[in-house]
Amino acid sequence: MVALQLTMGTAWWMALVANQARATYELGATELYLALVATVWGAPTILLGPWIGRLADLYSPAVVGAASTAVGIGGAVGLAVADSAQWLLVAALTSGVARAVTQVAIDALPSRVLGSNQEVKSSILLGFASSVPIVAGPTLSAVMLANWGSNSAQWANAAVHLVGLAIFCVLRVDVPSRSRDRDPDAGGRHRSLIRDPSLREALVLTGMVWVSLGWIGPLEILFVSEVLSEPAETYAALQVAFGVALLAATYVMSKGQTLVVRRWFFVMTVVLVGAGESLFASSHSVGMAFAAISLWGMAAGLFNPASRIAFLKAAPAEMHGRAMGLWRAVQSFGSLAPPILAGVVAHAYGLRTAMLGMGVCTLLAAAVVLGISARRGTRGGRSAARAAGDARADEEGIGCTDELQSR
Repeated sequence: MVALQLTMGTAWWMALVANQARATYELGATELYLALVATVWGAPTILLGPWIGRLADLYSPAVVGAASTAVGIGGAVGLAVADSAQWLLVAALTSGVARAVTQVAIDALPSRVLGSNQEVKSSILLGFASSVPIVAGPTLSAVMLANWGSNSAQWANAAVHLVGLAIFCVLRVDVPSRSRDRDPDAGGRHRSLIRDPSLREALVLTGMVWVSLGWIGPLEILFVSEVLSEPAETYAALQVAFGVALLAATYVMSKGQTLVVRRWFFVMTVVLVGAGESLFASSHSVGMAFAAISLWGMAAGLFNPASRIAFLKAAPAEMHGRAMGLWRAVQSFGSLAPPILAGVVAHAYGLRTAMLGMGVCTLLAAAVVLGISARRGTRGGRSAARAAGDARADEEGIGCTDELQSR
C-alpha cells in the first residue's frame, strides 16, 4: 500500500507539472485554458469520490484500482502524444478520472488488507507516502523537462502507472461476498453516513483546512515578492521548509499514536494550521516567514493523517470506502474552488488581509465546531459509528509503534 501511494502519487505530480509545462511553453495556453486543465484534472474527484468509495466497499478495491490504473496508462500515453490543446484537454480529463478512482481505491485498501482495527498505522504510513511525492514528483518532472522535454515526463508517468498496475495485481485482498455483506439496511446506513455528527465535524474541519490551503497557496509567491520584497529563490526555499516540516510530522505521529486517535488531537491540528497561516500572513521578515511556514507545514503534516483517522472512526468498517471517497472529494474541492475568489479578494483588500483573514477563519471554524460539540456532549453520548471507531482505535493502541519504527 505504501509502495502504491508512493508510485502513483509521484506519477500524478509528474503529470501535473508536465501538463502545465506543455500547455504553457509548447501550446501557448492562456490563463483560462490552464484553469480548464486544472479543473478537468481535479474535478472528477469532487464529482465521483463518494460513488467510487461505494464501488470499493462492494467490490475489491484492488480490482477497482487495477482497472482505473489501466485507464490511467491510456491517459498518460494520450498526454504524451497530444499535439493540440483539444487533445491535451481530453487526455487530462481521462487521467483525472482514472486518478480519482485510483486514489479512493488506495485509501480503501488498508481496511481490507490490514483490518479495520489498523486505522492509525495505515493513516500514518499513507500520510508519509502522500507527502514524499510532493517533493519527488515535481523534482523528477523538472529533470526530465530540462533534459528531454515534456513528452519524456509523460512517458515516465505511463511507466510508473505500469508499476502501480503490477502492484494492484499482486495484492491479496478479501473480496466481499455479495450475499454475505449486503443487507436490507445498507441503503439506510449509506444515507445516514453524512448525518453522523462526528463525520459532519470532520467534514467541516477538513473542508475548512483545504479551502484555506487552496486560498492561500496561489497568493504565497505574490506575498513573498510584493510584501516581503524577496526574490524567487526565497519563495522556493520557503516551499522546501514547508515540505521538510510536512515529512517531519510523520515521525512525530509515529511517536505519539496514543494521542493521534483522540478527537482533540485532530481539532488541535486544525488550530495549528490556522495559527501557522495567520503567522505567515503577519510576517514582516524572512526569518518570521520561515518560522511560520515551518509551523504551518508541521501542522499540515499532522492534520492529514488525523483527518483521515477522524473520517474512518466516524464510519462503520464496511463503509470505509465511501468515507474515503468523501474525504478525497473535500480535499479536491478545497484545492480547486478558492483560488479565483482569493485573487479577487486579494486584489480588492490586499494580500496580507486576504491571507490573514483566511487563517483567522480556520481558527474560528475550529472554535465553532468545539462549541457545538461541547453542547452536544452535554446532551448525549457518541454515535454508534463513532463509538465503534473509538473501540477499534483503542484496540489498536500503541502496539504498532515498534513495528512502524522497525520499518
